[in-house]
Amino acid sequence: TSSNGLQLVVKGHSVLAIAAGGDDNSVVIAPASTGGLSLTRQFSVEKEDDGMDIVDSVENLLQEISSNGANKQYACNEIAKRTEELLKYPSVLNSVFLDPRELEYMFDRLSNVGDGEVKQNIASAIERGLKIGLDCLRGDDTRLMHPEAVRCLLLYIKFFDVCRDDGIVFDMRGECISLFCDVI
Repeated sequence: TSSNGLQLVVKGHSVLAIAAGGDDNSVVIAPASTGGLSLTRQFSVEKEDDGMDIVDSVENLLQEISSNGANKQYACNEIAKRTEELLKYPSVLNSVFLDPRELEYMFDRLSNVGDGEVKQNIASAIERGLKIGLDCLRGDDTRLMHPEAVRCLLLYIKFFDVCRDDGIVFDMRGECISLFCDVI
């Protein structure tokens, strides 16, 4: 593009992809003359699972623990791992919890599972996930637009209430809350 608008630069080719962004910038990619070029969708975050898969696995593990049907230590470690994974990707968290009450429900279940050791393990995972997620939001290369970042911060606030019990150590050095304030 230029100050005169879009300019034709590729003629007589099929369009393979269009990318746009920045100040009046766009790019059109045409396939090679052999036709062998293909594109795959690229994501802004690396993720192993879909966000809903993470939430579903946490919910299933919480149900197994409450019904005494699982190896509790394994289930608790998996819950902590999955919770950390969910929190460290702000875009995934935003896409999974469209209704904040769903997050509230999940948080209440997480904070009431197991004994003190299990709760501490989950609280530590929440702290690690929050630090990574907040660091992503703070960076110059963040891919969330301002309203999405604010929404994610509002979701993150709930997790600062994790230390309901006196025996739970959460953000002892204040790193999470400092990162939170830096992002704001």
